[in-house]
Amino acid sequence: MNTKETKFDYVYRNLRERIVSGVIPKGNRLSSSRKLCDEFHVSIYTITNVLNKLKEEGMIEIEPRKTPIVVYNTNENKGLAEKILSQRDVFLQLYETMALIIPPILTFSSKGLESINLLPHYIEIEKIKKRTLPPDKWRIISNIYRDIINRSQNPFIEDLYNNFELHSYLSFFAEEQKAYTGISIRDSIPDIKHLVTKLNLSDPLKRYEHFNKVYNTAFSIIKCSLENLEKSVKTLPAQTGEFTWDIRRGKNYQYRQITQDLIDKIGRGIYPYDTFLPSEAMLAKEYNVSVSTIRKSLSIMFQIGFTKTINGKGTLVITPSDANNYEINKFPNLKQDALSYLYALQLMLLIIGIASYRAAEKFSESEIEILTDNAKDTNTISFDNLLSEIINKTDLKPLKEILIQTNEVIEWGYYLSLYNNKTQSIYKLNKKSLQACYYLKKKDYHSFAFEMEDCFRLILKAVRKYMIEVNNIKEAKDIFIP
Repeated sequence: MNTKETKFDYVYRNLRERIVSGVIPKGNRLSSSRKLCDEFHVSIYTITNVLNKLKEEGMIEIEPRKTPIVVYNTNENKGLAEKILSQRDVFLQLYETMALIIPPILTFSSKGLESINLLPHYIEIEKIKKRTLPPDKWRIISNIYRDIINRSQNPFIEDLYNNFELHSYLSFFAEEQKAYTGISIRDSIPDIKHLVTKLNLSDPLKRYEHFNKVYNTAFSIIKCSLENLEKSVKTLPAQTGEFTWDIRRGKNYQYRQITQDLIDKIGRGIYPYDTFLPSEAMLAKEYNVSVSTIRKSLSIMFQIGFTKTINGKGTLVITPSDANNYEINKFPNLKQDALSYLYALQLMLLIIGIASYRAAEKFSESEIEILTDNAKDTNTISFDNLLSEIINKTDLKPLKEILIQTNEVIEWGYYLSLYNNKTQSIYKLNKKSLQACYYLKKKDYHSFAFEMEDCFRLILKAVRKYMIEVNNIKEAKDIFIP
């Protein structure tokens, strides 16, 4: 099993990077411990340890009955310009990825937003309407956009947006770079009145046009800024760094990973119904864990109706009944895993069209023929092969990482294992995959991208309905279909 960072590591890295990058500048206060617990979905114990660590490093000061205040001064980092240049390629790909996927995500998240004054940070706009805009106007706009992102109620979308903020060093490009290049990303920030007007429009297309213009203008300015910044140094530093994102945020427990993987393999037919799983010792060796961890996974699978133990023989794979699947709602961890599956599908639906369109022209005729033949085979999940090829052909590394991470949560076998008539489920998905291949062959890349989106829409609708009606997971009703 892959070793993932702990909850402490994730929260510490996240908060520290916000301070160092200037997202939370000197003199500003962090959110309260309670709000940090809600944001990162961790205990007060973890937050307290993180804050103590930041205090030890001289990043923050902690005062009684007050939220921690940042004392680290970003301007003291004299080598920041060189650090930015050493990650030039990362920034270019990052801001291009942001320009591609944040506008549709913001547009979706703003659905149902009747007025901008419903947003928590709207009061900041009201305060500055009648006076000169402060130099850090970009922070206010960023907060407004984050308010919109939070309306999605999708923890993966919220975390991805926060991760973009960490990696983008927006404070440098908005404030400090002007000393080096004479230009600033602040030039791309819309006028406050313009922002209010656009966000108060109910037409989603108009909102998308607004978000798209802001982020694409920012990307253009970043490109120009980095070119000018290069001229300010004698030698360009060696390129380092990469975009990273851990979608599970330190919650990748081994027994839950194994449970999901086994259910996935059952759905795919690797472990067919009415056959026995490998022995506990063999599974422990395969996953490189203890037998007790395997037993914990098998216990969960028994409780939700995927297996039963036959004395003297082993663990038999069975078809889960509706009565068994209802048990998922009684186990908080399993319930959260089920919701995470829907959240990942929702995020993938929002970005797969963009990735598919960019990757489409990279498919060779022979590859399209193979994918087309696979889509005609009712015993294989051709959509899985098609998605893998799109991910492999994605040239933007941040976008590729996001696709990989999101796809890790989406287990096709899990989707198929919910239904007794697995053949019919595969047929529906393969039919749409076949249509996607047809568009790909005709070089109709827009239709190809839409068909890929529709595949995820089909799955999200089906699984969401199942979780509401069979598993009785009421929270699934709040996960909307883009």
